Amino acid sequence: MVWNVSWNSGNTTALVALAIAQGIHVFPSPAELGKELNRTALSPPGNADITDRAIRDLLRMGGFKPAGRNRPAQEYLARMAESHGGLSSISNAVDVNNLISLRHHLPASVITASVAPGGVIIREGRPGESYPFNATGQELRLDGLLCLCSRDDVPVASPVKDAFASHVDDSTTDIIVCVYSSVAVTSVESLNTILDEYMDLLFQYCGGSLSNRLIARAE
Repeated sequence: MVWNVSWNSGNTTALVALAIAQGIHVFPSPAELGKELNRTALSPPGNADITDRAIRDLLRMGGFKPAGRNRPAQEYLARMAESHGGLSSISNAVDVNNLISLRHHLPASVITASVAPGGVIIREGRPGESYPFNATGQELRLDGLLCLCSRDDVPVASPVKDAFASHVDDSTTDIIVCVYSSVAVTSVESLNTILDEYMDLLFQYCGGSLSNRLIARAE
């Protein structure tokens, strides 16, 4: 599959791991995956505070304010788990994504590949740009936030919340996965290792095969 990635961000500290998986099956998670997700959610890694600070610093570079409801995804998941005594299972694909995010305290996205055929553009959100992130139509303001966009330049995902139109469901067969990081806490090599782990879990619980993968960064 031909898949292009354009880096249109001035952020020189960001690292973005991307992969496309084809032929997956989305269904309710088996009990073992749900248990591992909850165990991980309630036992954060020792470097969680350091990683969280680095990700917040990363997102501030474009002028975004990563606090409150706009905190990075891994912080939101960790707080939800702490306040509810765990996390509710969503689906095998989403639970694998959240498990990787919580294991490494890095924001991660899993979206349907249909919203970004041919590749993605990585850039900061423009003034006034936003997208709905849930079924009720609540919107995330994207001003200054690092985003994944389609080749038509439509934002589809971010390290905070993904666009509702990008969410996977039981009809999804092809997905894009993404792990966002900073050179302050991961090297290209260590982020590649995290992506390896993500792919292993994804294929274990969702099936499918790898179509493409890469680490994107400023050149």
